[in-house]
Amino acid sequence: MLGYAVQIVAPLLVSAKDYVQFSAFWSCLFLGVMALSGVQNEVARSSSPAPAANRSVLGKYSLVIAAVAAVGGAVMGGVLSVVLHITDGLFPVAAAVGLLGYSLLAVIAGVMYGAHRWNGVAVAIIADPLLRALLFVCLGVAVFASVVATVPLPVIVSATVVPFALAATLMWFCAGGRPVMSTVAIEGTWQQLLRRSFHTVLAACALGFMASGQPLVIAAIARDENPALVAGTILVVVLVRAPLVSPMVALQSYLTVTFRDDRARIGRRVAFLSAGLMAVTVIAAVLVTLAGPAVLRVLLPAYMLPHEYVLGVSVLAAGVVGVQCIVGAAVLGVGGHRSYAAGWLTTALAVVALAFVPLPFEPRLVLILLGPGVLGLGVHLWSLRAALSAPDRGQGRMSAGGGVR
Repeated sequence: MLGYAVQIVAPLLVSAKDYVQFSAFWSCLFLGVMALSGVQNEVARSSSPAPAANRSVLGKYSLVIAAVAAVGGAVMGGVLSVVLHITDGLFPVAAAVGLLGYSLLAVIAGVMYGAHRWNGVAVAIIADPLLRALLFVCLGVAVFASVVATVPLPVIVSATVVPFALAATLMWFCAGGRPVMSTVAIEGTWQQLLRRSFHTVLAACALGFMASGQPLVIAAIARDENPALVAGTILVVVLVRAPLVSPMVALQSYLTVTFRDDRARIGRRVAFLSAGLMAVTVIAAVLVTLAGPAVLRVLLPAYMLPHEYVLGVSVLAAGVVGVQCIVGAAVLGVGGHRSYAAGWLTTALAVVALAFVPLPFEPRLVLILLGPGVLGLGVHLWSLRAALSAPDRGQGRMSAGGGVR
């Protein structure tokens, strides 16, 4: 929710031109963060509270992941700079620093989840968003106290990426990150851990595209629309989706470990959690459809808003993605790495395919928001049913290949 608050505050701190660039950077950065959350999920699944058999596994694995994250961040930031016609090196450097810091945080947090170190998990969850929120509060005070008219783009970008490295440092030195590494057992070698992580990172890329990539999709399908409507639609979709999607994404590692440790009750837990989430979703969709436009026009008078039904469908689509997060975590918890990736890839590829459907802007947006999640959820439900119907092989701790067999 702190990240949600930051997204609300950001357009109030920068100029309209800088907000467009910042929102694009935020979207790309957190696509990278979501991809690396696959690292956290696999480390959590592969860690168990027992004396470490090979202490070098996590060290070698972390070095490889950190290097890949930094290079990937630099490339992603460079591509974004070219797309936005930005000639300085702000985005490549910032994305590299941010993803390097988050990669280390993801490994430490994953170990905490797998080892059931819940105090450390709590610190991992709150440290990064809290540090970022504090920095944004300072920037907000500077703007509203008229110290500066608007926050320069490099400053707000730095306030976004620096908390990753600060949180990783805090976790290592102050929250038990260093000693806990010697009190967990890791399933397999560091090479096997990397191979399994390929599936979870691939799935997390697709999940990140669904959770954080909507501004890119909206901008792509609305090139001929009024810029004020495009900006308003981006902001509305981000704001109404975040309360449902963000918590479920944040709970992926916890859900995966919980399902891994108690396979016998997976079906009942998935049904209970999914039903509860969809009940909240339907209520929220009705409230947002009825009251959302009036509230948003008061809070954001400079933005042109889409029709009311778009707001309601955005909430329903977020609920579907949230349910897919629950079912997907169950699939991963029983070791279905390939099926886990397949479900999220189906969702992401469906977004791309539906973007080419020749419909007006808002009907096409509704189709893109709702249809892919339904398809991907169907893949995960089928996979989970197949896994739970199969003979139990080691309580779901499947081989390094990780497919549902």
